[in-house]
Amino acid sequence: MTKFDADLYDSLKHLLSDPLSTLVPKKEDFYSALKPDFHSYKPTGTLKLSVSGSKCEQRCNHCNARYLASMVKPKLPIPSDFFDNFTSILVSGGSDKDGAVNLSGVADFLNDIPDYIQRNFHVGWQRPLEAFQNVTLRETDCVSFDLPVSDKVFRDVFRLPYTAAEAFQLFKTYSAYVKTVPHLTIGLTDETPEAELALLNELSYLALPALVFLVFRPTANTPMADKEPPALSNILTILKSGILKLDCPIILGCMRPSAPYRNDLDILSYMLGINRIVMPSAKLVKNLEKFGIEINQYSDCCSLTL
Repeated sequence: MTKFDADLYDSLKHLLSDPLSTLVPKKEDFYSALKPDFHSYKPTGTLKLSVSGSKCEQRCNHCNARYLASMVKPKLPIPSDFFDNFTSILVSGGSDKDGAVNLSGVADFLNDIPDYIQRNFHVGWQRPLEAFQNVTLRETDCVSFDLPVSDKVFRDVFRLPYTAAEAFQLFKTYSAYVKTVPHLTIGLTDETPEAELALLNELSYLALPALVFLVFRPTANTPMADKEPPALSNILTILKSGILKLDCPIILGCMRPSAPYRNDLDILSYMLGINRIVMPSAKLVKNLEKFGIEINQYSDCCSLTL
């Protein structure tokens, strides 16, 4: 144990809300998980595009198409300044009633995107040959795949008749087709972490490029606006299991509740050993810089920067 380590541990602990000190890992566990660097993702270099504009037939209960409004729409011919100040693009959009994002409808636009722009796709629930039937894939392409933890999530949140087992098989199909990064959202339905832990056990048998954890955040004007975020203790149980079981980078992704919850979550996650966070707490980053932790900063979607 060094004075440096002890000071860093105590400093981070003091940044937490008072009742949360019981969730802090033991000092020896913190030391063993401590890494010399930290990866901060602020995806200002990623253009967010909706292939459907603000329209969505599926309208998941946690989103209700609210996040589509801030995305740009595809244009043909592509304006000369369309990608100014951008190095990548998130190709997303609303889903049809079956849960598929219609990429083929804008295939000409997608194929005309310059090669120097990395592409990250949200595909929804359709097979790769359907999603990309008119889209030419590139070596740098990536799919960010939402992996539901249970049938209940499909039924009560996504409002679709599929099963978690079907989604897992679809994920494996995509993984054999294109680089595919699973995204696991914690806290969409159950108040206990059993479903997430079971899914992590299944994922542990696969070679993953990374795993992105998201955390349910209540969003105004959605059916789930009044639902509470998951308990931090449950999140930490899930994150700890991921660290122990998976041999891949683990990232705390962009969807998380706002401060002060977010600040506590980021600090506790880092103290567990997660050193890749999207839009991390400013208090956490400032503290790490103070104690000499190297900060690596990225301006693209985390799935594109591994």
